[in-house]
Amino acid sequence: MLYLPSARRFILPSLVCLIILTLVHLIIQQLAPSRQSLVRAAQRTQIFGTYIPSQQDHVFFDQNNPAYLSSHPPFQRTEEQDASTTFPPIHPRLVNLLQCPAGALNPTTFHLRLPNPILNISMIPPSTPSHDPTLRFFNPAIIPLPHWSGKTTYVLVTRLVTAGHHQESHICLADICSPPSRKGQSQRLPADVRICTDDDLAILGSQGGMRCTTPPRKINIPSTPAHSCSGAWLAFPDIPGFHDPRVFWSGKGEPLILINSASQYGCVGLWIIDLRPLFPELEDLLKREGRSVLDSSRAISYGSLTEITRNPSGSRSPVEKNWLLWFPNREDAYVQFDLLGGGNSPLSRDTSGGSSDKNTTRTVNDERRNGPKGPKRQTHGGRTFAKLIGNGYTTPNLTSPHEQSCFDTDFEHHPPGTHKPSIHPISSSSSSKANHTHDSLGQKGHWHQGSNSLRLILCTRAEARQGECDEDDDDNNNNNNEANNRDHNTHNSTTSKSITPSLSVHFAIINRKFSNLMDLPLRYERYIMVWEGKAPFRILGVSRWPLVWRDEWVRPWSFDENFEDVDGRGRHGFERNGSMRGRRDEEEEEEGGNSEKQDTLRDSDSDLDSEYAYASFTYTPSLAWSWMPHSSGTAFEKGRRHQDQDRDQDQDQDHDHDHDQDQESYNTHHTNQFHPEDDALYLSRLGTGYLGDDVLVGVGLDDVKQGFVRIKVDDLISCLRLCPGIKKKWG
Repeated sequence: MLYLPSARRFILPSLVCLIILTLVHLIIQQLAPSRQSLVRAAQRTQIFGTYIPSQQDHVFFDQNNPAYLSSHPPFQRTEEQDASTTFPPIHPRLVNLLQCPAGALNPTTFHLRLPNPILNISMIPPSTPSHDPTLRFFNPAIIPLPHWSGKTTYVLVTRLVTAGHHQESHICLADICSPPSRKGQSQRLPADVRICTDDDLAILGSQGGMRCTTPPRKINIPSTPAHSCSGAWLAFPDIPGFHDPRVFWSGKGEPLILINSASQYGCVGLWIIDLRPLFPELEDLLKREGRSVLDSSRAISYGSLTEITRNPSGSRSPVEKNWLLWFPNREDAYVQFDLLGGGNSPLSRDTSGGSSDKNTTRTVNDERRNGPKGPKRQTHGGRTFAKLIGNGYTTPNLTSPHEQSCFDTDFEHHPPGTHKPSIHPISSSSSSKANHTHDSLGQKGHWHQGSNSLRLILCTRAEARQGECDEDDDDNNNNNNEANNRDHNTHNSTTSKSITPSLSVHFAIINRKFSNLMDLPLRYERYIMVWEGKAPFRILGVSRWPLVWRDEWVRPWSFDENFEDVDGRGRHGFERNGSMRGRRDEEEEEEGGNSEKQDTLRDSDSDLDSEYAYASFTYTPSLAWSWMPHSSGTAFEKGRRHQDQDRDQDQDQDHDHDHDQDQESYNTHHTNQFHPEDDALYLSRLGTGYLGDDVLVGVGLDDVKQGFVRIKVDDLISCLRLCPGIKKKWG
């Protein structure tokens, strides 16, 4: 007979129970993840479908959302899907911007020459006893200051030409001057322009330009760590300094700077930070009556350096470049990673065989005849953009799967001697015709983003003050859509239908880049890209031809080929009627001077006796609205609704806002009372403009010089071609 002591008789039952409990626990573990996923999915749907993810991988979970699906290529569109979605036509006011100026297209180079000159920029402030003549700067980035800034109207950020590989950028406050009128003639200047002094003309040249009013200071941004770099990029993290600064105003009224630096997710990434901690003078200028206009605890979104990244992590590339941000309202911000759709299109490939519409870079071994082995740019993918959700994190791709690529079909420019374009597919092998990817010489280029973006309301300021166009319609539509589509389905418009065209649009400079066998840039051609101001943010149109300025010489074409107009009259055929005319040029023409030496750009540090020099290639890193006096602040009027003040302002200013006033009278048009809410609203509108407003375009020349162009926004974004699927009207 088996005998067990009283204490041991429970061992066997206990073991059996333990085994049973273990099996039950294992079964629960297998079932628990799916149940928890359902709970998490429900919770995320309740909070707009976003959450703060980890750095390793952050994913917008709702996989039924087309935004999620479109972020996982390939996402194939079908005619049935396209037919199920209705998009509105463009706003009727945008139709006027499809017209091209007569006589401005060069029939040989197929460039659209605008009459606005490149004006000089100098980093030498007034009353400087001495300066280093060897210092040179390039690729300027500009933002306007608020109306209460007084005589200082702009912030200028520009890159220093360094002797080594290290990067260095400088910042200063700046203003613009124009030469005095001759022989007592009356002179009408924009509100932000003063009369040049003799010292200004000695530094800037005969047409004036932009000049620092404070000594330039080096921008000190700490270096960032790189996760991993290889190949040609192996030494990148060891190069001091940051690359390619872009400055702009956010929708909240924050002055921001976007830079390229080493990436914590790969090798090269994009980082963003507020300019105020970096440049205390700017913080002081933004104050009113000694108090901050913006609540620092609420307004400074990027008080420290923050990296922006793609979502999901699998979409990230080792090298990320050329992103742009836009702000449709005061609360939301979006980032466009990749420029143009049609990643699988054979027409969107660069010379290396990769697709040219993704702003990323990876290195591959490139062996060519009679050429050394070296790094080669190779890009891939289609248009992608996302919404910023905080701390540099983003949603997955929000591009509508129904958006047709703007560059899927090449087109032939209109024949010489006609002003109407004839658009039809042509052979990509044709070397004698210009199209989306090839120039008139048959050379192939590829596309990438260039400048920051600006927001445009499709009416004039006078119309806005009179209540003839109320952009509240856009805001209300966006708010209603967001309230009813918390999972971001509205951004793709795949299930909901847009009803009204947007009264606001965004625009930016994009570049078609031509490179040599070593992938070094030979030429950048600038185009304007315009997209919707509300969801689904479709690209509406792109410049029909590349834009060149009045005296810009585009290589490799000869001088005569560059300055031949459609009537064959040569350079004399182009009118010199830019926003700021060259008065010295007019005098020389009247006195029989040699017009071929009337170039508009002078190196800021050269003396007057040296000849003007043409740039082999130009780059366009910056767009900014011109500084506005308080009398033009329609956003301020919209906030306070002071009708009496509106009438006074209308008497002081026509819709072109050109004033006969000097610099000392800037503040006579506004009250000095401090209204925090109104002033905060005013700052939030510094990235928004109206038809008839002036735009300042920053231009870099040969990576050693800098200038800017002043142009009406209507002229800058005219001569657009609509993208496929974009309609002029219903039907």
